[in-house]
Amino acid sequence: MFVSKRSKKAKGKPKAAVKPKASKKETTFAGARVERVLRNAGAIRVSSGAIKALDSVLTDRGMAIAKRAVQIAQNAGRKTVSANDVGIATQT
Repeated sequence: MFVSKRSKKAKGKPKAAVKPKASKKETTFAGARVERVLRNAGAIRVSSGAIKALDSVLTDRGMAIAKRAVQIAQNAGRKTVSANDVGIATQT
């Protein structure tokens, strides 16, 4: 007798997607983009250490600005962060 390895379709509601846990460092920029920023600033040669260092600074400062912008939007009673919120967050 042949037994199929395929399971029968599940009945009922589909399970909700599980969000992956955020790591300590939520996100980073692409190394090539960070290198391009350094080259546009006038660097002829760029070391991998310089790319990692600038990436760390950009990520940390960018996250701080983003968190302030989210707070500004929430305090205004909005769920959407606007360009104006980001502009205000960068000035503080």
